[in-house]
Amino acid sequence: MGEYQKKAMEDADDAIEYFMDEIVEQLIEIGEAETDIQSRPYPQSYHHESHVDSSYSLLEAANLLDDLSDYEETDEGLWDGQMPRQAISIQAAFTYGNAVASMFSDEMETVNGDCGERARELGERRSEIEELLDQAEGDPDLEARLRKELEDFTAYAERVVRSMIRVSIGREEEAKHPKDWKPRGRS
Repeated sequence: MGEYQKKAMEDADDAIEYFMDEIVEQLIEIGEAETDIQSRPYPQSYHHESHVDSSYSLLEAANLLDDLSDYEETDEGLWDGQMPRQAISIQAAFTYGNAVASMFSDEMETVNGDCGERARELGERRSEIEELLDQAEGDPDLEARLRKELEDFTAYAERVVRSMIRVSIGREEEAKHPKDWKPRGRS
């Protein structure tokens, strides 16, 4: 793996960390998260500003284009009318953006496969606590206990899913969480 491939993969994983809250919520809610870095819920400006909006010297651009040839930008309209060196720099910038977007998508497919089912199960358990809370209306003590239980469980579920994501993308050795959660008062 070349220098620019390594950097693009690192930037793809950094983007997953950057969007961790959105990814965790999607996984808990529906068992999968969006894989396209240029789609909602991820702001398009983040990808462009972080991965595309760069300039490269002629040598850097040549090395990048060679290293990331599988992701090469071919839309000549992006650099039409530019001086040759500037055109190559623009092509390199968009090629790098393509590489990061593709690697982000691949990593998110892996995250969805590794984490989706367990995250969805946690979401279902959270929903069960929410239903119990709805049914407890009129019993202030039970409502207070269930609100605390919901708050604790939500924090637990988010920690578990974050850890699973980090394991999935290779940023954490192993998940650091217990396998099961037993709400207080239930077995």
